[in-house]
Amino acid sequence: MSVIRLSLTALIAAVLAAWTQPDVQAQECVGSKPSGSTWVRSADQHLSVAARTPMPDEKRSRYEQTLRALAEGMQRQPDNPRHYELAGIAYAAMGDLVGADTMWAKAEHLWSCYAVIDTLRYNEAARAFQRGTNAASAGELAEAEEHLQLAHMIYFALPHPLLELGDLYAQQALMAATDEEQATLQEKAIESYRQALATIELSTRLSEEESDQYRRNVTLALAHLYGLRGDYEKASEAWDTYLAEQPGNVQARSNAAAVMVLWADQTEDAAAELDDGPEKEALLTKTDSLRNDANALYAELLARDDLDANQYAILGAGLTQIRRYDDASVAYGKALALSPYHFGSLEQLVLVLFYAGSYDNLIVSAHTMAERYPLNTNAWSVLYNAYYAMEETDSALAAYEQHEAVKVELLDFELIVEGASHTLKGVIHNIGGEQGSSLDLVFDFYDEAGQQVTSVGQSLEVPEPGGAVRFSIEVESSVPIAGFAYRLPQEETGTR
Repeated sequence: MSVIRLSLTALIAAVLAAWTQPDVQAQECVGSKPSGSTWVRSADQHLSVAARTPMPDEKRSRYEQTLRALAEGMQRQPDNPRHYELAGIAYAAMGDLVGADTMWAKAEHLWSCYAVIDTLRYNEAARAFQRGTNAASAGELAEAEEHLQLAHMIYFALPHPLLELGDLYAQQALMAATDEEQATLQEKAIESYRQALATIELSTRLSEEESDQYRRNVTLALAHLYGLRGDYEKASEAWDTYLAEQPGNVQARSNAAAVMVLWADQTEDAAAELDDGPEKEALLTKTDSLRNDANALYAELLARDDLDANQYAILGAGLTQIRRYDDASVAYGKALALSPYHFGSLEQLVLVLFYAGSYDNLIVSAHTMAERYPLNTNAWSVLYNAYYAMEETDSALAAYEQHEAVKVELLDFELIVEGASHTLKGVIHNIGGEQGSSLDLVFDFYDEAGQQVTSVGQSLEVPEPGGAVRFSIEVESSVPIAGFAYRLPQEETGTR
């Protein structure tokens, strides 16, 4: 799953800006108004001393004295909400947000217009949210979960802690050791996001624009999670909800169509388990309807001539997911027609052509891939298999020899673009080279039109046998870089 919200720093800033004192409009107040008392004065004095002293033991002692004084006040004047307000402050200062919540809930019950309690809750929730995000950044996931849950408990008028919890569970699910653990974490993520949606709908603290944005983000996250769980009906509903507000989002439309196909497969399998009858017929009818809708949506997307290379590549990925390899090859072909070096599209095109058994086209594309990325064993492997399937023995043998000649492989490339800064990351994998030797390469970078922007020489040290090491190349260019290729020095050609 992708990041669905602001960066952490920006998110915290947005939360702190949103968590402000409510606008208390004229309303009829009911209950007992807060008032002073002997116990209030005693509590105020202890809290004041606690705020000034730097000694932790003295602070705690003062907070405990505050609570003792207020306990007597609650007994003598149980309807004075001021006692519970101050008790909540003491509990919060001692790190007991559950105790604070209990006291403040009592104060709010006694006096319906107790606006200061909202501010107190906001302050503690913001601190708990900050502690939770800090713990998450440090990898302390259990601690992060605890603080974020407390942040939501103490102040439930904004969705931010629930959104952060949903992200936390979803990320943990991706790294789960077992299917059972993954399913549990996904369910917790879904529940957090669903609670966040309910909070968004009820919150008076968010602007209409903020509410719309958060609702879209949560719906997007739920669509992905339902899809990962195989709950394609709910995933499809989520995509429909998202597309109702973002009808022009090509990736969402492609994903929605892919989910329809997966749902159709699911209903068809379910129908196959049933005896002939109305229930089976209904499932088969649903299957046909889903496939027709998906086909119409994909046909519309593939027929469009106003998409850019990125959008066609996204469409290709969606078609690949549901094994529509011929259509996926068309989408990737359109991406490369617009941007000849579009990052990743050539390799994906080669793979879908291989899966489709389209060997004539595969050979042309695989040769291009091998020329641009000579240390990619996949290029030589698919060439060998294509030639072998076509019974072109000599060419198959030549491709096999090229595959075996690769002793150091480059793979797992990632292109990161941030303004004029471009970072190409990859992995060097030693599958038979000499440890510690240098691999000297020239990386050529290309713009959207396929024109070379710049070249960078790079010397990579070969890791231990079987080892893999990440590397990165930094490039500054005012012209956006769309892709790359690399070359071996002329004297090393043929000694891969």
